[in-house]
Amino acid sequence: MRTSLRTFCRYCHEAKHCASNLARLIGRALCGSPPPRALSDEETGWLLMELSQATGPVAERDHALFALMLGSGVGWALALDFEDLDLDRGEMRLRKTKGDVPVTIPLSRAVCDHLRRFVAE
Repeated sequence: MRTSLRTFCRYCHEAKHCASNLARLIGRALCGSPPPRALSDEETGWLLMELSQATGPVAERDHALFALMLGSGVGWALALDFEDLDLDRGEMRLRKTKGDVPVTIPLSRAVCDHLRRFVAE
């Protein structure tokens, strides 16, 4: 409705039907929420530092999971099955993707090390 009113008021002003553009009084419509904001490098470093200082099996799990999500993407990490990990080759293979097309994603050495420590426990 706001966009329609703004467009109509602008048309009336440009067509010389009114002296001023009344559309400037109508605020723009918010069409949706803004896209999610990614973590900055500083925030990522802070998160991993906090996770590395925690101890215990739950802390190891959380550190491995966050390292995986930061290294490969949240969506890929959530779609992962344990059998899809190949830590020796440094990759994960996803069978459950959009369009049922398998995807192979390389993993960094640091992510593989976190996952190895977690799996060992």
